[in-house]
Parts: sequence; structure tokens; C-alpha cells
Amino acid sequence: MDNTINSLPESNSEQNHGLVFPKRKRSKATEAGGDRTRVRLDANSQDTSKRICNSAPITTGPKVVISAKNDIHVQPNSPLSSLINEFESITDRFIDFTKKQDDLSDMSEDDETTQLNALLGTITECERFLASVKKNAVAYRDSTTELRAKLRVAKTESNESAAAFTGEIRYLKKDIRARDDEIARLRGVTDRLSRHKDQNAKLVLRNSKLGSKMQIQSAKLKELEDWRTQMRRMLSEGDAES
Repeated sequence: MDNTINSLPESNSEQNHGLVFPKRKRSKATEAGGDRTRVRLDANSQDTSKRICNSAPITTGPKVVISAKNDIHVQPNSPLSSLINEFESITDRFIDFTKKQDDLSDMSEDDETTQLNALLGTITECERFLASVKKNAVAYRDSTTELRAKLRVAKTESNESAAAFTGEIRYLKKDIRARDDEIARLRGVTDRLSRHKDQNAKLVLRNSKLGSKMQIQSAKLKELEDWRTQMRRMLSEGDAES
């Protein structure tokens, strides 16, 4: 491994990721273990930054359920505050560890290795946490992609339904106008028939009156015929006597 990366700057203090490491004498094993720890921490930090930058944005809101045509469940991410708290906790542990570096000069290599292993365990815990965050971010991104696809389908179907509904409305309006015209025509026919009915009723009444007059005239005509017959008989009898 490159010594320019692993070696610490020759000064009264050492810096790595903004943290100050007091200068002290260490054994070769301790120096190598510390170098491995710093290299791994640097690699993890860079990998974590890449994963966070490339992952989907993390929301702090509650779970979102949107209903279009089908119910679509969006899996939420871990709250950002939890991520910040976890990083602060890990940072505090690391700072506490670096503050104890002066006290480690009298420690054995095994004790110092134990401390380094504890730090590595903390870093591993951070990696697991970031893996969980990445998993949730990927799930959120996938669910968001699915949601957008379903929303596009729903929008297309909505537009098609709206177009079909508009065409149906035009057809119904045309049909209503045709029915209105038919109703107006039938109303005209009904009015004419009603007038004819009134005329027929008047004709029936007139015929009834004419029938009554004809009966009266027939009775008068019969009376005249009887009177005429009687007069002829009387004239015939007068001629016979003379």
C-alpha cells in the first residue's frame, strides 16, 4: 500500500478527516494497525459519500399512499435525523478514542489492538446502517419509478376516457335535438288531429240537428199528405152528390 496514503504527516499533530491525532511514539504493530484503520476509514468515507450522492433523495416525511387506478405504496426512507444522530454518535466515539491516544502510550499492543478493533466494529456498524439507508433509498427510488409509471398510465386512461366522454356527450346532444324535432313534429300532428276531431264533433252535432229537422219535416210532410188525401176524398164525395 502506498506510503504517501498510509503515513501520517511529520508534525506535532496528525490530521485525518478533520480530526486531530496527538503525536506520540508507537510500536510498529500499533503504527501499522492505526494506518490500516485510517485507510479503511478514508475508503469507507469516500464510498459512503458516493453511495449517498448516487442514491435517491431521502425524505423525512411519513409514509405516502397514493391511489390512482390501483393503490400504490411508497416505502419511506429512514429519517434523516436518525442518520445524522448515528453519524454524530460514531463521530463522538471516534473523537473519544483519539482523545485517549496519549493515554495509550503505556498500554500493551493487545490493549491497543482491542481499542482499534472496537473502532473497526463501530465503523462496521456504520457500514451496516448506511447499507440499510441505501436499501431504503433504492426501494424508494424503485417505488417512485413504479408510481410515476402508473400515474402516466392513469393519466393516459383519464385522457382517453375524457375524450370518449366528450364524444358521447356530442352524440347525446345530437340525439336529444333529433328527439326534440320528432316531439315537435308529433305535437303538430296531434294538434291537427285535435282540430279534425273538433270539426268532426261539430259535423256530428250538425248531422244530429239535421236528422231532427228531417224527422220534423217528415212528420209535417205526412200531415200534408194526410190532409191532401182527406181533401181529395171530400172533393170526390162532393162531386158524387152533385
